[in-house]
Amino acid sequence: MGKKYIVEIGDNENLYKTMIANGGRSYMAVVYGEPYTEPYTELDLEQARKEAYEEGFDVGRTLNTGKYEKGLNDAWDAARKIIRMPEGDLLNLFDVYSSVCTSVQAILKYDASEAIDKIRQYEQEQDAEIKVGDEVVGVFSDGKETRPFVFMRGTQEYYFGMYSDTGEFCRTVRLNLRKTGRHFPEIAAVLEKMRGEQE
Repeated sequence: MGKKYIVEIGDNENLYKTMIANGGRSYMAVVYGEPYTEPYTELDLEQARKEAYEEGFDVGRTLNTGKYEKGLNDAWDAARKIIRMPEGDLLNLFDVYSSVCTSVQAILKYDASEAIDKIRQYEQEQDAEIKVGDEVVGVFSDGKETRPFVFMRGTQEYYFGMYSDTGEFCRTVRLNLRKTGRHFPEIAAVLEKMRGEQE
């Protein structure tokens, strides 16, 4: 690649270049002058900076608008969950120095990001908790698993349930339980109804 130069050409002036052809003959060619080329225009750096800034600003605003909207939606979603949360769970989750905790107290004490983090923690714990009607398998220390059964009750020593494949009642020693992802709320409803009728 050859060298590049900036050459100033006056009015009614041309710039010529001498070249050698393949046969060894030399010739001259006009490399600047009307109507062969356009004059060099120096870049307006200030204008280029301004345009680049405005373009970047517009792109950033577009990207951040979506994040801002998501943040607003997450905050409102958290507020709704707090309002619907049972008082006992509010008291356990939100460290309010009182024997009672209302949703208003929780919202006033914590900012949106803190409340969202606490609610995520609460939901993860809720998901991990085994409830009546959850289908589970017991996991032994060697990794082997029991047949799937629907959890009905647990004591310090045993779990009680009903095998999913046969409907037979079962009792297993207290093992680590793993949820299968299936849940049968009808079981919890029937047991609740039976308890209510006995009272």
